[in-house]
Amino acid sequence: MAGPPLRAFLAASPGDRLQYFRAVLTLPLAQLALRSVGYPRLVRRLGGSPRKPAGEITGLLRSRHRAVERAGRYLPWKTTCLDRSFTLWWLLRRDGVPATLRIGVRRGETAVEAHAWVEHDGHAINDSPDVTERYAPFDAPLR
Repeated sequence: MAGPPLRAFLAASPGDRLQYFRAVLTLPLAQLALRSVGYPRLVRRLGGSPRKPAGEITGLLRSRHRAVERAGRYLPWKTTCLDRSFTLWWLLRRDGVPATLRIGVRRGETAVEAHAWVEHDGHAINDSPDVTERYAPFDAPLR
């Protein structure tokens, strides 16, 4: 008998399944690239210019976010918010969607804590709307 994740996958539309596979393939590549090439160089190389018409963007934001979160949840190793956010940003940029990868910090009980998320038109895509109240974002977002 299929478990809940498999049932949800089988019930998904072919387009959603394709986006999940893209995320499953891209997330490990993003992790490897972040660790070997480094964040600043990757962002400069992969930034590009988005070109998707505004009317097509809303559905893409939701489907890409859902796919990356699912991939991060079911991969057999741990992923970080930077891994997932960078993957989402990369997939959106490849699809021509203007997105911004943000990194912020806050003072934790014992250390400084960092967090990454993706924004479109100033709104968090893969985090709650109050993320900028919980984390102080670096002033220069990477587009």
